[in-house]
Amino acid sequence: MKRAFTFILLTIVSFNSYAFNCSEFKQATPEFTKCDGKNVHLSFDDGPNTTTTPKILSTLKKHKIPATFFISTHQLEKGDLNKKKMLLNDMLDNGFTIASHGHDHNCHDLRYDWQGNLQAGYSDKERREQLNKSVSLLDEFTNNGFSNQKLQLLRFPYGRGISPSEREINTMIQQGRNIQGSNYRERLAYYREHSPAMSIASEYNLSHVGWNHDSKDSTTKYNETNKDTYIKDTINYLCNSTQNNLMSLFHDTRKINSLPSSIDSNDTVMGEIIKKAKCLGVNFQSMDKFLENLLQTGVYTKAYEGKSQVQEIVSQLEQIGAQETTCNQDSTPKISSGQSCVSEYVGVVEHCNGNSSYCIDGQWVSSKDIFTLVCESNLDAEVAKNLSSNYLNKNCSTPSKREDLEKGSVVCYCQEDSKQNNQLKWNCFDISSGQAVKIN
Repeated sequence: MKRAFTFILLTIVSFNSYAFNCSEFKQATPEFTKCDGKNVHLSFDDGPNTTTTPKILSTLKKHKIPATFFISTHQLEKGDLNKKKMLLNDMLDNGFTIASHGHDHNCHDLRYDWQGNLQAGYSDKERREQLNKSVSLLDEFTNNGFSNQKLQLLRFPYGRGISPSEREINTMIQQGRNIQGSNYRERLAYYREHSPAMSIASEYNLSHVGWNHDSKDSTTKYNETNKDTYIKDTINYLCNSTQNNLMSLFHDTRKINSLPSSIDSNDTVMGEIIKKAKCLGVNFQSMDKFLENLLQTGVYTKAYEGKSQVQEIVSQLEQIGAQETTCNQDSTPKISSGQSCVSEYVGVVEHCNGNSSYCIDGQWVSSKDIFTLVCESNLDAEVAKNLSSNYLNKNCSTPSKREDLEKGSVVCYCQEDSKQNNQLKWNCFDISSGQAVKIN
């Protein structure tokens, strides 16, 4: 009878007492038998927060646990910026990974929210602006420490941009987007290899890290009154998950993680989770070590490289029709620089296109033939990437005095202007005299 009472007492105090004994804890929690051998990396989204983040950071340093902080960089435009700068540099100085969580916390591709409302997600232009701002702020606050890390990582808000739901993929297809596959699994795999959002992220050499364990700390389910339940539920998932390698999602902005521990008033709830998980055999790994493991599909997506990235950049151009083309991976450039693009000037000029063609490094290419340019003409991947970003995403100046040009007698060249930061502009010449014609 006395032994039974002792066991019951241990079960109660194991999650609530101020004294922690690992062997007693194991005895009191026989349901946690699958923890040994689990590899976990702790990741924290949405910070930094000057109240909660320092407590989380101090806890991780105390227990010598590696972690990654996915920074929502709109946080770096408000509040105590000096303290936030100190926090980010403290992270880097102590071996933690800093990653981007985008700038504004909005979806990078379409998403159905919790109420079932459809959010359109960002356009390519907006994605590029968001990531450029995020990377720039991270480098500004760390004196380029972010870009000098071994890993440059990103996590899309809500994971949208790499992990759409089945309903979201079906909506994309209904909207006319080219997503191949006969079922959700095949379509998701295709999307992950051809994501417009990942294509933009790849321009900044950002690889994506998702998660396969959600602590649910961002929900209203857990609070100060049931923090011990939160701790137990978190450890239960880590131990009993079917996955052996867990990218664990927490938020350093959530108070629940920085509350005082029930077993040590000098520690936090996060510290108690770490202490108990380690006792049960959980192995907390660094990000680079974790990424060496065989991960669940979708947790880690490397920045697109080579032909697949070029195809994705090109595929986002507004006028390209769906075409299937197989690229030669051993291709070499066949475009000769220095040739001028000549087109009779007719009508309004937009985005360096004359007669529905694009001027790309000395050749006029119709929009429908861009895939041919990249693939069948054996355009080198890096060259194509540079041309796509340097030419197709810029605007040429638009002639304003069309009435001064005699149709058929003027040719126009789309060229970079070295005096104006290499922006593209139209240069037009009279065919008969060879003299330049000022059109703007």
